[in-house]
Amino acid sequence: MPVGARIRFAALLLLCVSRAAALAHGELPESRTAEQKEDSCWKLRYGKCDGIERAEDVALVFPRSRFKRNRALTTKLQASWNLLRKMTGIDPIKTFGQRVVIGFRHPSDEGGREFEPAWLYESGWVHGFDNELWPCINIPWRYLNTIEQPEACLPHQLAYPFLAVKKIRHSDPTWVDGMCELLSLPVFDPMGIHEVGRRRYLLDWSSAWNELAFRNQDYAGRLIRWCRRKKIDVRNAEQLKTVLPELWEMDLGAVLAQPLTRSRNPIAPH
Repeated sequence: MPVGARIRFAALLLLCVSRAAALAHGELPESRTAEQKEDSCWKLRYGKCDGIERAEDVALVFPRSRFKRNRALTTKLQASWNLLRKMTGIDPIKTFGQRVVIGFRHPSDEGGREFEPAWLYESGWVHGFDNELWPCINIPWRYLNTIEQPEACLPHQLAYPFLAVKKIRHSDPTWVDGMCELLSLPVFDPMGIHEVGRRRYLLDWSSAWNELAFRNQDYAGRLIRWCRRKKIDVRNAEQLKTVLPELWEMDLGAVLAQPLTRSRNPIAPH
């Protein structure tokens, strides 16, 4: 084992022992408030941000000097979250016990590397907070004040917490990604970017069973076409809601392995 790895392992082992000893002596609090957990996530993951805007289920972390649309974006995020909760019948916050922290992450927080938008759990345990997992979504710093961003990247990422709480039967990561893409399509309207959603829908549709397409878009396209055969416009949350229980329990890899009977053109954009 390299020296650096041994040092990290020893430090982690020491942390485990010290935390266990403190817990045994009743020196650690049993729980912290949602706001305390959110603030820890903010400070540890989004070091270049000095502002936070909280709604009922989401908390936006941002640099005050660089981003002025914090209230408008937070309103859109909460409206999008409400739609996903109503559409899926899932309430991730009951599981998380805190808001989802959505923040602009600087490359310096990633060791100087660029990165893509991402949903994840940050382990509070490694920072000294036992039994805490902080749900969060990273927005690349380069998306600050750009056209269509960060709104365009967030519908897809917002869908992940719902599948994290209630897993689909086919747990292959690419099918999970395809389902997230499907769930995101009605969200572009509350995010205020209808045209972006229209383009994404058509791209996904054309990617189905296309060997040259990205796999997640291919799988999303297969899901769209399956819904289309049932006369479901997947951009309409009320319509999509009616088939989600079936999709959740379906063996997607088997049912959608081969192209479906050719149908007409996709539903006309609205």
